[in-house]
Amino acid sequence: MSDYLEVTADNFQAGDMLVAQVTLVVEKSWIRENNIHEWSIQFSRYDEVAGEWKPAQANRIGEDEEIIRYSLIVTEFSIWSITGSADPPLVIFQVDDLQISLSDPQPEVAVTITAMVTNLLNELAEYVAVLWINSRLSDSETVLLKGNQFAPVSFTIYPERGTYEVRIDQLVGTFKIGGIPWAAIVWSIVVVLLLLAGGWFFLFVVWRSRRSRQHDQSFREWAVLRLGQVGG
Repeated sequence: MSDYLEVTADNFQAGDMLVAQVTLVVEKSWIRENNIHEWSIQFSRYDEVAGEWKPAQANRIGEDEEIIRYSLIVTEFSIWSITGSADPPLVIFQVDDLQISLSDPQPEVAVTITAMVTNLLNELAEYVAVLWINSRLSDSETVLLKGNQFAPVSFTIYPERGTYEVRIDQLVGTFKIGGIPWAAIVWSIVVVLLLLAGGWFFLFVVWRSRRSRQHDQSFREWAVLRLGQVGG
């Protein structure tokens, strides 16, 4: 059983969107009337270029007596289908091996988060990997995988000081950033060196000034002495 909807841009251009989180609702009456298994609900985007429907992962986020709510990540606007069947859904992708590359836990230093995605089907499938940081959508990456193919997805961020929880699919990891940013450290060193250079320059000017006065005084004393000798 299928139903259709169209997701369109409102008050902004579709080309300006990188990734968005959309909440969709499915009426329980539609599920009951069509004998649909609740967990078989699937959302698919129509790819106009390829001319085919591409399934997307949606998370069930809540329900009440009349509807079930789903959260869906979209990277472009299109026509979407909502499908369901009497059988439980197939698992399309497997996501594992979450890695957080943190060579130097300093603010504004690159942190790379990766995971491995495997297509469990025997056909081409599209997976939208979403990076969540502290429960907020941060970035996404779309990968197209052949049947039984696997590939990494990777995100690079430059976090400030603090504690972070990152999630890709159902994989969760944490890391902490502390200390002072390298830029601030370098700038502090530069300021100290400039102050030292300024201090040494000031001392040099004072020393040269004193040497000059001493030289002038010695010259005047010598000149007076010579004049006295000549006059005598």
